[in-house]
Amino acid sequence: MHRLLALLCLILSLAGCDYAGNTIVRRSTVNGVHVMYSKVTVFGPSADFDCVQSRSGQCRYAVFKRDCSQQRSCASTPFMQFALAVDTRLHLTHLPHGFQFCVSADTADMTRECLHTEAATKPSTASVSD
Repeated sequence: MHRLLALLCLILSLAGCDYAGNTIVRRSTVNGVHVMYSKVTVFGPSADFDCVQSRSGQCRYAVFKRDCSQQRSCASTPFMQFALAVDTRLHLTHLPHGFQFCVSADTADMTRECLHTEAATKPSTASVSD
């Protein structure tokens, strides 16, 4: 049975079918010029973080374990922060259900306050876009 399922997944992937996921696109512009452009594709507990463009040469991400926008007991610091250079992708697995993230072109560390700004994204409620 496992072999049959593996074979079916292989055939579907060769045919161009892929697992469904959400792609969250974040773009920031100043005077019509892109200063930051990021894509995050979420597949259940996994996600691909892509830094497409950034004025600083990197996209800085902060990942939070749960919905921190409504809970006062939530930790003020993210459980994970990292920076990606432009044209770089990072694949993370075993992310907590309902995780949130912020992304910025700035190099400063982020706290949960970023979740209350335009930079906050909830993958579970985000629209799928290209």
